[in-house]
Amino acid sequence: LRQTSLLALFMKRGYADGPHGQVHYQDTGNDGTPLLLLPMGPCSSRMYDRMYDRFAEAGFRAIGFDPPGYGMSDPTASPPLLEDWTDSCVAVLDHLGLERCNVLGKATGALLAADLAVKHPLRVERVVFVNPVVKTPEERALARSELEKKGVASA
Repeated sequence: LRQTSLLALFMKRGYADGPHGQVHYQDTGNDGTPLLLLPMGPCSSRMYDRMYDRFAEAGFRAIGFDPPGYGMSDPTASPPLLEDWTDSCVAVLDHLGLERCNVLGKATGALLAADLAVKHPLRVERVVFVNPVVKTPEERALARSELEKKGVASA
């Protein structure tokens, strides 16, 4: 049985218009420091359900992100590159009226957090990497090719 925090059961959920359609997010909505939570692939913001209470108690406004094609975000027409999700993160920040935030990413979410920080440094205050996946561009291209052969969206 999956444990879910009480806050996660009653959090605000919404959608932002992104480059790949509607992007789903969850938001504790408190006045804390914004913290964008990026899940590992192929997961959604639900992977943080047991943590939203803890983040809020620690003074963070936790915002869970469902990458396009995962969770409750719209499916994509073709498997997107991880870098394609960066603009979807910005769409959620814009929709919520957030100029800057802290970002926490796990595994492939850590890669997305790094890409967001590099491409939009004025939008990112701090980054936390949890179990980052480290691959060369060639290794990532090979992994993407294998996933495309199987008809699976890649990260």
